[in-house]
Amino acid sequence: MIGWGTAQSTKLLEKSHITEPGLVQWYADFKKFGIESKAFDPRAENSGASNFKQANLLTYSANGDDKLSYFEAVQLLNLLISGGGQSVSELSEGFKKAGCELSDKDVFGNNWIDEKCAIVDLHKNFKNYFSNLSYLVGYVGRMKPEDFFKFYFDVLQVTRVDAKLAGTRIETADIRATAILFHYIETLYSRFDADRNWNFSAAEIRAAYPRFKSFAREYAYSTSKAQIDLFNGKIAQTVGGFYCFKEDDLIQESFIFLVYYGKTPGISDLNKFPCLRGLPLINFSGEVERKSIINTFKILKSVLGS
Repeated sequence: MIGWGTAQSTKLLEKSHITEPGLVQWYADFKKFGIESKAFDPRAENSGASNFKQANLLTYSANGDDKLSYFEAVQLLNLLISGGGQSVSELSEGFKKAGCELSDKDVFGNNWIDEKCAIVDLHKNFKNYFSNLSYLVGYVGRMKPEDFFKFYFDVLQVTRVDAKLAGTRIETADIRATAILFHYIETLYSRFDADRNWNFSAAEIRAAYPRFKSFAREYAYSTSKAQIDLFNGKIAQTVGGFYCFKEDDLIQESFIFLVYYGKTPGISDLNKFPCLRGLPLINFSGEVERKSIINTFKILKSVLGS
């Protein structure tokens, strides 16, 4: 923070910040050390940009702006250490005791892990591996084995380095990314699950939206520009009855739709003549549980590149 950010002394840390180029430069300066200490994946060019975006969206104090505050940076470090360090060590040791290790080594010099063996051990000992994530442990504890296996494979779709190896084996980078993803998910639920019912309502997602606003706008314009133009058109606004809603409303409600269903809405998903009928732009029923929110992380991965 002092060397690559704005702070001039430790007394000013809480008012300091670091920008994305600053974090990218830090990763560049420490690349050799990071690889030799097995903290960095040698196949990754530079993780500064992706880690900046993760900290800016997924830490407890994240606000989605163009810089990391002291608290965002510290919380990112905490997540990387607890999820990417401690949890990985415990998982690797547990898989070894369960006899899941294969003979060949991954890029970190650790044994590859037989995936089928790892799934069984992870389901059996999940409460021990992630004892610091009590709500996640409780959520997984209520799952039937087949539901857990599906949850696991959905998570691995986000975190796996090599999709071609699905169902066969996993490496250290897969284990690390999975552990960190679990920590990110729990951070979001601890921050925005206001009623503590283990799910996200549309209102709770709406409360979280400000930190995702810039991301949502960027994603909407890169994937649904034609839909936005159609919504903003004179016919849609007047004859279609959308005149009481603005483009920002469309993007916000589309983001909530994305969290609910893992895809962006079409015009047919919007209420007809909502302004005339006193209806919201989009109706939402039910709530979003942890296994469903994985679909949102699939989108985040495709946009953030990590």
